[in-house]
Amino acid sequence: MKILSTLFFLLISFSCLPSAKKEQCQNQLRKLGYLQYKNQYAKNFNIFYKGRNFYWELEGRWYSRGPNAPGDVCASVINIKKSNRIILMSSTLLEVFRELNLAQNIVGIGEKKFIFNVRGKLESAIDLGHNPNPETIIALKPDIFIGYYSPVLTGFYEKVEKLGVPVVFINDYEQQHPLGRAEQRLILGAFLGQFNQAKDLFLKIVKNYQKYKNLVQNKRNILLGSLAPSGAWRRVNPQSDFFQVVSDAGGVDVLSGTPFLNVSAEKVLSKVKNVDHWLPQVAYSSIDNLKKESNFLNILVKSSEFSISTYGKRINKNGGAEFWDVAMMRPDLLLFDLIQVFSTSAGADPKLARWYKVLR
Repeated sequence: MKILSTLFFLLISFSCLPSAKKEQCQNQLRKLGYLQYKNQYAKNFNIFYKGRNFYWELEGRWYSRGPNAPGDVCASVINIKKSNRIILMSSTLLEVFRELNLAQNIVGIGEKKFIFNVRGKLESAIDLGHNPNPETIIALKPDIFIGYYSPVLTGFYEKVEKLGVPVVFINDYEQQHPLGRAEQRLILGAFLGQFNQAKDLFLKIVKNYQKYKNLVQNKRNILLGSLAPSGAWRRVNPQSDFFQVVSDAGGVDVLSGTPFLNVSAEKVLSKVKNVDHWLPQVAYSSIDNLKKESNFLNILVKSSEFSISTYGKRINKNGGAEFWDVAMMRPDLLLFDLIQVFSTSAGADPKLARWYKVLR
């Protein structure tokens, strides 16, 4: 019993070490006169600033940038000296680079062919595909590698870091609130030396989001999700940022009483009469295109009268939708789109939507 108690104590002690070190770093920065940015929605970062000097923690790692940013306050601080050459693996963050007029700093980008618009400042960026080649990364001589966490790429990321290139994970998709995802532009602003500009842009987005949300007057019963390869219906996660935008646009999930993300096709058919609008997260170009996807979808469409909208209004020849390049970082624009197609505010008009088009 005594041995078990000792092991339990050691386990608790070691699990508290990271948070204890984090708090120690933060207290030391405050003693040095650094102010802390107060996150409004995001929960994955902490930013401290003093004049032009910045110090921030992201996913357990500490970074610094600025002419006099302290390099020895916390253990293993990664100093960002410049950000003139960036590798970006996730296009959902691309909008922030464009907002800050820094798209020209991207020298390599993941799956470039699926980016809706690569004209202008992105034309010279190398397409790195889904699994980049280490030799290509070396040749590009990046200052920062912005990726997304994947167990499959762990070995690759280790090789990149051995080259002296900071590998940064900005997992924006983990944020449960759409404005928490939008707030990720501040951490990007810190890395890119444009924190104040990124902050101003974020505050404008918050203001716009609240303005559009206040316009909503009606509710609509919404069917969310799509048919999975297994034959089950895959719901949109109620804890996701997208689910929250749908809710703020006046959408009510007709499958909300279901405790599982995968539900039977029969369950979906039983809800058909209650549905006002189906919002599949697939860029179907037409009703015929949708019905060809599977026999079940053909039955679903024929046995219903609800409206159907997809984000397929702006798509390039390779199937790349502008929706993924912009909407994730601009939840205010996404909210506006959904209000138009749901017709949940006075004067709503589906023709005003930027990405969503009504198929029926």
